Amino acid sequence: MLRDGSLVHAYRNRAQLRVKTHYDWDHVVNKYEELFARMSGSSIDTYEPGELYSEANDLVHR
Repeated sequence: MLRDGSLVHAYRNRAQLRVKTHYDWDHVVNKYEELFARMSGSSIDTYEPGELYSEANDLVHR
């Protein structure tokens, strides 16, 4: 497999796309906000993006 340059290139591109899609901070924060909203029994639709983070950050730094 490692000797087939085109296959290595294809796997490298797929891996980079997966990292960009699933592990960028906006995506990670959105997933955490969805989780925390579900845990608190509220709907994520009631919050603007980043709003839960701001509220949590305010509570921590009081």
